[in-house]
Amino acid sequence: PQKIEALLSHKTAMKNLLNQYHLQLETWGKKVQLVEHSMNVDMRFLISVYLTEQAKAVAKAHHLPEGKMAEAFRLARFGDLEELFQLSGEPIPGAEPAVFRPILDIYKK
Repeated sequence: PQKIEALLSHKTAMKNLLNQYHLQLETWGKKVQLVEHSMNVDMRFLISVYLTEQAKAVAKAHHLPEGKMAEAFRLARFGDLEELFQLSGEPIPGAEPAVFRPILDIYKK
């Protein structure tokens, strides 16, 4: 519930996201009533279902018992440019050295 409330507090960002979904659906020739309702009336149900189902999927992927929810975190640094920056980055004199981390499969093409 706290995570749902936190996400709902970002009204403008959530409305912009829903508007993007609406526009993408429109170009696809579709309408989803849940998106329309969420955009124009109340987005609580959509956000609640999304976060709950996402948490259940993470729990299942990590072999937690049925009915459990979990959350996964990842560090995203520089997106698709991380490998380039790791290969070509030069140390700044006197700065703490960067912690090396392997390139994640999600960044490999």
